[in-house]
Amino acid sequence: MTRPTWAALLAIASLSSLVQIAAADSPDEKAILDVLDAGVGAQLDSDFPRLASLLRPSSQHLFRDQLSARFDELLRVYSFEQISAVSGLPAHPKDLNLSDPEFFVFACEQARARHPDFVGDPKNLPFDIRGSIFHGENLVDVALSYTRHVHTERTDYSFTLPFVIVLQRQEARWQILSCPLAHVIAYNWSHDLACPAAPSR
Repeated sequence: MTRPTWAALLAIASLSSLVQIAAADSPDEKAILDVLDAGVGAQLDSDFPRLASLLRPSSQHLFRDQLSARFDELLRVYSFEQISAVSGLPAHPKDLNLSDPEFFVFACEQARARHPDFVGDPKNLPFDIRGSIFHGENLVDVALSYTRHVHTERTDYSFTLPFVIVLQRQEARWQILSCPLAHVIAYNWSHDLACPAAPSR
């Protein structure tokens, strides 16, 4: 997929809209934007090894824990075989002989096989950076948003959806502390089990 870099698409007169952040040419600001650009690009391009490499180890582990918990919840209602069929996982997330980064990549690849568009819609670009808040020198919340447009026979409107990505710095490297894709994967497992006749997209 040919796609301009996310940073180039950001509708920012943006660097000036960052809140409580150093000057636009600061090394921290550039490093944070580079990680955000790489993370969003890797997600939309389904480059899961690249996306995993941008996550903090704790986020990789949280991804596994979230899917493990959903697997446990679904086992209360459905058989292992049913859950395996919709998740693509041959064993419980805790029983797979994979490291956390390997599990992240494997689970995402299985999710894409069933729902190719689960990573998100590039049409939501550009994202607006609404502000950033530093918590000390090594943790930052970056608030972003994108706009949805609805056009039906009798109604037209637009609305803005905000979201936050958290980054943490370890030594000189910023990494994503948020846990992408786990929620949508878990939702799709539940939805596909509850609506088995629904076609895969």
